[in-house]
Amino acid sequence: MQAFEFEALYDNGTITVPENIRNKIYQSHVKIILFQTEQKKGDKRFVFDAVSIDTKSFVFNRDEANER
Repeated sequence: MQAFEFEALYDNGTITVPENIRNKIYQSHVKIILFQTEQKKGDKRFVFDAVSIDTKSFVFNRDEANER
């Protein structure tokens, strides 16, 4: 038995299996175990908000930034 792990969104009874895994399990019997991840109320993991940073006092030294 092979095990594959991935995360997916549950959408009205449908879970999409990634293409690279679908190719490995084509026309075979599978056993599915679901673990629901906890999402806290107001969880904004998938939402990006604008960020404002005050850079007036920031000193940028191009040579120092490019040192390796």
